[in-house]
Amino acid sequence: MNTILATAKAWAALIGSVLTALVATLTPDSPAYQWLTYALAVVTALATYAVPNKPSVVVGQNVDRDMHVAKPAPEKEN
Repeated sequence: MNTILATAKAWAALIGSVLTALVATLTPDSPAYQWLTYALAVVTALATYAVPNKPSVVVGQNVDRDMHVAKPAPEKEN
């Protein structure tokens, strides 16, 4: 489940673009279907923009939330 959430932006773009391509190629050439194709393209762009990028984190590292850069974990004191 974490893999799907980590790649949600890519999934949103992929599903939207495939749906847009299918509607553009498989539907009759009429103004209504052309507008549906335009609407799907806009919805795909908005969905891709709305889904946030997830920073990849390596186990044992902390993420600086301001810079989105992984930094080594602090040393433990005995």
